[in-house]
Amino acid sequence: QYNTYHPGKVIMYLDEVATDISSGYASLLAGLQTASQNQFSGFSDSTFNALLNQVDTLAASMKAAEEELIAASSLADFNLHLHLLELSKQAAMVIYAYTNGDNSQNYRDRFMAENTLWWQEQLGDAKAVVWGHNAHVAVSLNYGALGLHLRQRLGEEYVALGFSFSRGDFT
Repeated sequence: QYNTYHPGKVIMYLDEVATDISSGYASLLAGLQTASQNQFSGFSDSTFNALLNQVDTLAASMKAAEEELIAASSLADFNLHLHLLELSKQAAMVIYAYTNGDNSQNYRDRFMAENTLWWQEQLGDAKAVVWGHNAHVAVSLNYGALGLHLRQRLGEEYVALGFSFSRGDFT
């Protein structure tokens, strides 16, 4: 009953509303954390894909229990925790691709675009400002930049603004 004694803290969502799913969730996230900290050292493609399949299986379990989970919490909580699984999968894919020298796709920018669109949907299709390096927000670059993905999805509603500075720095 973590949430009862720690109001305002991170919700231990599955522990509270779906204990039958939570053990798989905790185990999977612990495995992902350890593997990513070691940059998936020693993972073959098949081992890595098996790990991603575990994430998909857990997401499918959550979707199968959607009514129960929403009834015990809220639609917003359900959507957030389902998306957190997707974020863990995305992070693993970026690290694995980078570690193995796979430059065939720009996973990072694709996922930034997907997550920007997800947040926009959660906010009721509100207008959003995404601040990023010009190379990320650009629409004309061929390497799959964030801006290109957003333009493909939003059309002319996506506007990229570039900035330059005469001095100073940024991180």
